[in-house]
Amino acid sequence: MEKQRERYILEDILVIFFKHKYKILAAFFTVLVAVTIKTSLTKPVYETHSSLMVQSGRESLSRPEVGNGNERVILALEKLINTETQILTSADLIEEVITELGVENIYPDMIQASPEGPTPVKEATIKSATFRFKGSLGAWPAKGSNVIKVSFKHNDPQVAARAVNQLIESFK
Repeated sequence: MEKQRERYILEDILVIFFKHKYKILAAFFTVLVAVTIKTSLTKPVYETHSSLMVQSGRESLSRPEVGNGNERVILALEKLINTETQILTSADLIEEVITELGVENIYPDMIQASPEGPTPVKEATIKSATFRFKGSLGAWPAKGSNVIKVSFKHNDPQVAARAVNQLIESFK
């Protein structure tokens, strides 16, 4: 009885498939063509990664005012790493990187071409480039360590590498 019921279900599925085979094939090829076109028109995005090791220095030590003076307390490393991560993604530091590398080198599409030659970069252009840079930048603490991971996405792999390197240099 079970095998006969399974046979009828399989027959029903095959009947439906053969009855609507052209609709099924049309839907399949429509999706295939759409995905192929979208894939061929999409520009590649390159992502550069780097790591920073945060070491606590004298500024992280606390010396008690009462006692023999030999006791030192290291302040929370997690808070220190989170603070450094916030500084790394701050608008001021990103603006410094963009000024150092030049908006025309990082985001040439933001600079309008003029017949007289290169025009000076306006403050509004730097601000919008900073916002765009921050959207492509990622910085997060690695779990269980004193390392900050940094990544940057860009259409040009050399620009992505230079941007991360300059960010880390400016951060130091």
